[in-house]
Amino acid sequence: MHICTYCGSKFKNPITSGHTRVCPEYSSKIPPACLCDHESTSLTQMKIHRKNCIIWNSRDKNVIRLQRMIKTLKSKYGNNITNPIHIPESNNKKSSTMLERYGATNIFSRESSLFNKVQSYWEGKDRTQHLPKNNFANIEIKEKIKKYWLDNYGVENPSQVFEIREKQLNTNLERYGDICPLRLQSIRNKCRDTNVKRFGVYDPSQSSEIMDKIRKTNLIRYGVEWTTLGVSREKQYASQCEKYGTRFFASEIGKETLRKSRLESENIPKDGIRKRLKNLNKLEQKVQDASDDLMYVGHGIFWKYLPALMGSKNPDFVIPGSDPEHPFRNIKKVVEALGIYWHGSERTGLQRDEYESQLISAYSDIGISCLIIWEDEVKKSLSICDKIKLFIESPEIIDKNEYVNMNDESSGVIRDSNSDIFTFLQTHHYSGFGRNSIVTYSIRYGGKLAAVAKFSYPIRQTISDSIGVESRYILELDRLCIHPSCHIKNMASWFLSRVVKLLRKDFKYVRKLVSFADPEAGHVGTIYAASNWENHGFTSYSYFYMLPSGMKMNKKTLFNKSKTSGMKEREYAKSIGAVRISTRPKSKFVLSI
Repeated sequence: MHICTYCGSKFKNPITSGHTRVCPEYSSKIPPACLCDHESTSLTQMKIHRKNCIIWNSRDKNVIRLQRMIKTLKSKYGNNITNPIHIPESNNKKSSTMLERYGATNIFSRESSLFNKVQSYWEGKDRTQHLPKNNFANIEIKEKIKKYWLDNYGVENPSQVFEIREKQLNTNLERYGDICPLRLQSIRNKCRDTNVKRFGVYDPSQSSEIMDKIRKTNLIRYGVEWTTLGVSREKQYASQCEKYGTRFFASEIGKETLRKSRLESENIPKDGIRKRLKNLNKLEQKVQDASDDLMYVGHGIFWKYLPALMGSKNPDFVIPGSDPEHPFRNIKKVVEALGIYWHGSERTGLQRDEYESQLISAYSDIGISCLIIWEDEVKKSLSICDKIKLFIESPEIIDKNEYVNMNDESSGVIRDSNSDIFTFLQTHHYSGFGRNSIVTYSIRYGGKLAAVAKFSYPIRQTISDSIGVESRYILELDRLCIHPSCHIKNMASWFLSRVVKLLRKDFKYVRKLVSFADPEAGHVGTIYAASNWENHGFTSYSYFYMLPSGMKMNKKTLFNKSKTSGMKEREYAKSIGAVRISTRPKSKFVLSI
């Protein structure tokens, strides 16, 4: 009697191939075909074949080993475990061993006995020199990371997981004392130092290297240099409408996201922050009465970017320029009236002499003389009058970097995106750099900037209606700035005409250019009239808000914030201590190209 070892069937004669072909248990034991498509009836025969099979022996052994390990881990611990470091028992054993040997579950943490040894080893060395410059820019690594988070948590970004986000915030609070480390000046300084070291500028977006990289990426992905251009923007809106039913920030999800973000970032006590009002305080009034040559600008109508302080400063008084129609041109002297409470050592962290020296030096770096008058000096009114008079009669600061030699050979008007344009506009334009640009043109003499023209898409919705052209075909000249030492006859109109010629070649789809002359800065549009721009009347009366910190906030920005907070505009402005300041209508000029 012969019995089949697979199915248990009994036969009088020995088992033949006729039975093995129909035996269900036997057929399931047949090994799968080799990589060369060879088939065997038993595992022994397959092993003999594979020893001499070239294709089978040419496999990547590391990949095979990894596949076997993953298969074993899944069979033992479930489909979620594909790496030994994810095994709970292994992690617990590892943590207990580390705790026993080094006093901490992580040997690189501050509590570890090896922490000081590791820090001393890396002192003065670059810890990332052996790594790629941006390993996470690799597409394969991005997809691998995304797949891991999708498989384990159902999201593409770990910050979308509540537990992980909560852990991040608690870690930031424990290490830095704030859930957002970028609020701390020390962290911001560290970021700026890193940016200066890598890109040569405080803000990477102002680096020509980064700007070129952004342009190339946008061209590859979207076919345009900037994603704010018409076709790309329409795709973004179409995608948002498909996903949210409307534009993201108009949807309920977008509103809720924005509301939470603003409440988290703006829920900070405003007590102790000075409110900049249009009316002079008692100290400023006494300084104003001491001299008729001072012009009060402390309510925010004149700002200067000070590189030494890495920010803009609004002085209390200025000595107006020589041109009565443009009093803010060629400002060379400013006066700061400092109260002891607001500018004392308790708030600034510096002694009185140190703070005064720092402020004077910061203004001096951009070629401006600064006179500082302290609150306790005002009591001696005669000495204040004499001090201001001597300051006005004193010679102006001559800065070797302040003047541009126009006799040097010029490279002509060019399309320019160098990082020094940001500093140039922050220093020499009364409104600073402003919003992001679409294109910037400049002219240089001797390698130094002499003039800059910056164009952006219009933000006022009424512009396209009044001109009769869609906003995508309009560019707004939002910054036109000539270096103070280049204010010669016809310089601005000559420069603007060359810029328009280049713009016609670079942006063939643009039909209209628009710009505004701001009467608050003493501008009446003489340059535009001389360059054949058409005067399209005036804008309506408007206003802006002055924040307690002394910075301006656009009325639309504040309105959107009030809407998000569920408050009226005036109520929201009052809650954050913002003061409404009215402005005169601006002259609107249009040029057809």
